[in-house]
Parts: sequence; C-alpha cells; structure tokens
Amino acid sequence: MADKPAALPSIDDDLAGRPRLRLPQVTPRSVMEDETINANTADLARSWPAVSTHQPAAVKAVEPVKPETVFDSVRLNIPAYLNKQLSRDAVEKDCTKTHLILQALAQAGYEIDPADMAPDRRGGKK
Repeated sequence: MADKPAALPSIDDDLAGRPRLRLPQVTPRSVMEDETINANTADLARSWPAVSTHQPAAVKAVEPVKPETVFDSVRLNIPAYLNKQLSRDAVEKDCTKTHLILQALAQAGYEIDPADMAPDRRGGKK
C-alpha cells in the first residue's frame, strides 16, 4: 500500500490578520526647495565620490507650449483639371494640396498663422 502523504502545514497563521499601518501617525515630509535638494546632492557626491559625479545643471526657463491648431476638414468641388494641377504642383514642390490652398488664401489677404503653413503636416513622411 502507498504511504500516507505528509500533513499540510496549518494556514491559520496566514489567515489571521496583520496589524494595520496607522497612517495618521505618519507625518509627511516638508517640501524642499530645489536649492536644498541640489546642495544635498552635492554633499552626497562629495562623501561618496564613486557613486556620483553629478553636477546640477542650471535650470532653464521653459517657454509655454502653444497648443496645436485644430484643423477642420472642408470638402469642396473643383474642376478635375484644377485638382490635377494642384496634385502636380504639390508633388513638384514636395508639399500638400492643403499647403498650396493655404498659400493662395494668404496671398488673397486671409490671416494665416505662419506655424500652420507647414508644407507637409502628415506624420509619416520624413
């Protein structure tokens, strides 16, 4: 006959709850200024030279990023010969038909932001 398998260990200890961490007793750290952090980093770098040779770089002011222009899609009917001309010019000038139309509108006096006059806004082309 086969031997009896060994008895399994009790799971009572695993099921008994663990003491909960009392978060109200934990006090948050005070906020440190950048200068204080940089000084602490420099002190650590001097005391542990093999660990770090970090020199904090001067922080440059960040210019606010202008939100990207939202473009609306406009469908218009133009003669086939004009579409062929636009297509041919776009290929020759390595731009899009939208760019050619925006250029024509700008020359006609419409106000167009120069940042929106990218020859090719398509993402895949490099």
